[in-house]
Amino acid sequence: MISYSQCWEDAEVVIEALKPSPIDTVLSVTSGGCNSLALATCGVSAIYAIDKKPEQNYLLELKLKAIQHLNYSEVVEFLGYAHSFRREDYYKRIAPNLSDDARKYWDSNGKAIWHGIAHCGKFERYLHVFHRCVLPLIHSHKRVKQLLYPRGMAEQQIFYDTQWNTTRWRLMFRLFFSRFVMSRSGRSPEMFSQSQDISASDLYFLRTERALYSGPVRDNFYLSYALLGNQTDLLPYYLHQQRSVQIGAFNSLSIYSTDMLSFLKGLPDASIDKYNLSDIFEPLDVETTNQIFIEILRTAKPNARLIFWNNLVHRDIPQNLKQYFHQDTEIEARLREKDRVFFYERFYVYELESLGVGKS
Repeated sequence: MISYSQCWEDAEVVIEALKPSPIDTVLSVTSGGCNSLALATCGVSAIYAIDKKPEQNYLLELKLKAIQHLNYSEVVEFLGYAHSFRREDYYKRIAPNLSDDARKYWDSNGKAIWHGIAHCGKFERYLHVFHRCVLPLIHSHKRVKQLLYPRGMAEQQIFYDTQWNTTRWRLMFRLFFSRFVMSRSGRSPEMFSQSQDISASDLYFLRTERALYSGPVRDNFYLSYALLGNQTDLLPYYLHQQRSVQIGAFNSLSIYSTDMLSFLKGLPDASIDKYNLSDIFEPLDVETTNQIFIEILRTAKPNARLIFWNNLVHRDIPQNLKQYFHQDTEIEARLREKDRVFFYERFYVYELESLGVGKS
């Protein structure tokens, strides 16, 4: 099963924090594939997309091959961001270019092709239930559109206080985004395994309230998708037309189905310039997390940059390794203000400061 058919970390934040260049070798958690493709638009030398779930990598492969073998409007249709009755025909044009495993997977998942693969993830289907079945019990479609209408900050706050923040909104949100409901219908239970003593619904409500009250709502693809689904006319970063054409012939993206620690252990010393780690540490215990950071230190080139997010679980570079890294708190704070994905607790940006273990 595909857990995420889109990435839920702001691609613009990823790009600005990592500062990718044409000579960089980039390691990127696959997830929905969107941010690996976003990094591809920067023309980097090589990208290693890593995910322990093969299905996530089949999704990325299909998105990449669609971009390479369809024109722009066909890609938007095929992925599910525009109405189409031709997705099966588009797939027939793409399929011969897929790896055997990916082709077998998608051949047996015709329903996902028909509806648009951007919407086939467990989390995206969960959000679909929210905006189709739950949200209409709270607010009218007109009011949802009003929430997303660009306005000044003071006006946005007044709208939230007087029109949006009702008792029903608070109650229904906390119920639908509770640990119990999410772990069964929205996210894998392992994503909650390290946070048993935390009230997920309260935290998610406070973070969502902060976003709706004072966060960026104008042109916010992530918020718009969560509230409107495929009725939004916004697109993810890599599908902005001027960027999408840049990866039409992109051949430097390599895809690996393995866990992060195993992949890192197989890399030579000083081989990676940039690390996009998503919230990979969320289901991992402290020991495994620390082992990954040890391998990052070994595999990082001088001045390598890495980014990652915390959701419900606090994870950070262990104290005994922090001497080798500089935390860019200035860019963290600046990007936190403009981050359009609102349900994370912390965002970290580090740069390798000096030579570490296993380097000479």
